[in-house]
Amino acid sequence: MTKTEKATRWMEATARDNSHGYDQAYRWNEKGDYDCSSAVYTAWVNAGIPVKDYSFKTYGCAYTGVMKAVFTHFEFKDVTSKVNLATGAGLQRGDILLNEKYHVAMYCGNGLEVEASINENGRATGGKPGDQTGREFLIRSYRNYPWNVVLRYTEAADGNPPVTTKNYLAMGDKGDAVKTMQTMLIKLGYSCGKYGADGDFGSGSLASVKAFQRDNGLVADGLYGEATKAKLTTLYNAKIKAESAPKPSSKPSTLSSKVAAAQSFNKSIAGTYKVKASNGLNLRYKPGDTSNSNLILTIPNGKSVANYGYYTTVNGVKWYLVTYKDTPGFVSSRYLVK
Repeated sequence: MTKTEKATRWMEATARDNSHGYDQAYRWNEKGDYDCSSAVYTAWVNAGIPVKDYSFKTYGCAYTGVMKAVFTHFEFKDVTSKVNLATGAGLQRGDILLNEKYHVAMYCGNGLEVEASINENGRATGGKPGDQTGREFLIRSYRNYPWNVVLRYTEAADGNPPVTTKNYLAMGDKGDAVKTMQTMLIKLGYSCGKYGADGDFGSGSLASVKAFQRDNGLVADGLYGEATKAKLTTLYNAKIKAESAPKPSSKPSTLSSKVAAAQSFNKSIAGTYKVKASNGLNLRYKPGDTSNSNLILTIPNGKSVANYGYYTTVNGVKWYLVTYKDTPGFVSSRYLVK
């Protein structure tokens, strides 16, 4: 990961974490807060560039008025002439948006910027620690503050190309990709808030992504990256396939009509499991009944089955309703590993 990407991700992650708000009096995270310039300084220090130490050593301070001189000392280039400040055309992910008198932010890409803005009282000092409004430190649509300087780190100095795009969705993103993600989450039982699949990655979608990640053993960072997308897509497609399978007819002769209905639901158990039974695992019509007449088939050891959160408890043992090669039935959860 390049320094540009590290710095930008730090800003985005801090904006999504409401333990961090805005305060000029305690601007270096003494109580969890930052102001606009200390946030950008800290982001790049986190990426491995000692801009804060150099700023204090050289100028005795660290604020917007000296940022251009400090950052250009570390291979940042002034690319203001290459950018349309009114529209944002020409901006790249990680660009520093600077007004040397009043404010600084960073460009995220996709028409968004991230910044420490103001406290809950609309003031620079005196508020409570942390983000009380969700907008003290935020990701927002790009706007010309107005900016008078745009600084861009020269990744070529590290032998790496500049990063202009990101391969994940995060809070603040909008568009069809977000809507597709929301549609799949909702289908699997994860609410994205009162507006549903609206294509806007807001707080409801963030909570939904984190819940899905926790339930499926992923890092619950709220970022819809490759691992989360792959897991969500797999479970979504499996559920769609199961729902599109022929429905039981009124005749009790079909296999699916013989399978008992599950008595309980818990979305946290949904997922893909592997059989861990040396002699295979019996798939049954009814949970808890181990008679031969209740046997559908035996699933070989190591094979995968899909569960969508449905189960029945018999004598203290959870029997999961699963699908194996399009065949539904119950198996003992004791012989499954996720």
